[in-house]
Amino acid sequence: MAIGSEVTDDDFSALNWIRWLPDTAPLLYAAINYVGDCGLVGDLDQLQDPEFREAIDVVGGLDGFAYWSHEASGELSQREAAVVAVIDDEHTRCVDRAARAVGLKVIGSNRQAIELMRRLNILERIEDDEAGIRWHAVHPLPLPSERIPMSTAERDEEDQARWQAMHAALGRRIADLLARAKIDPQRARLQSLAQRLRCDPEDVRHALDRAGRRRDASRVEPDRVGPSRRGVRAVQGGGRVVDDHRPRP
Repeated sequence: MAIGSEVTDDDFSALNWIRWLPDTAPLLYAAINYVGDCGLVGDLDQLQDPEFREAIDVVGGLDGFAYWSHEASGELSQREAAVVAVIDDEHTRCVDRAARAVGLKVIGSNRQAIELMRRLNILERIEDDEAGIRWHAVHPLPLPSERIPMSTAERDEEDQARWQAMHAALGRRIADLLARAKIDPQRARLQSLAQRLRCDPEDVRHALDRAGRRRDASRVEPDRVGPSRRGVRAVQGGGRVVDDHRPRP
């Protein structure tokens, strides 16, 4: 079983956890998901499974730094480097806030990142006198707003980020389908695309709107998309779907 075959960075992106966790968190989550699926017994320092050890080595070991180095390497202009620095600082502040919400201090190492995810109920460590220590990845992932105190405005911002991420991913799938099938985007029928992608037609409509791959929605024939029977699906990750009935811009 290859690490990351079922759990990828997309799960974290779709739920916007990448905003609240260190850079290495998706890889650490995937590695521990592998540990749980394989039924490996022992604490993380004790596990000698080759694939797990390789995955941990990729991120610098359990005591390695939990953030990628974004230092300017001559390829970035001074202005670009300054923008990257601002983004990195904001990300660090969000991670620190998540840590404080569960009683932790500054997160620096991968080991600390794993403990942060454990306290956020993203990872689970079970210790039993007979069965030993077992690690598992939690499925489905909780929402950040379910684990971190947020204002109403921040919750709305999280909803919007997840909505954008979901339709961006679907837009990539649509673009790939259109390219492979050599279909003119302007002639593509929403119902047909939805059936081929096994998606709701309304989700396909939103993804096309976002990608700018079709004409005004008002010109779509009524028989192509039936009346909406629910709110826009704002979250999709690990089998979890959360409905959001609020209007979108």
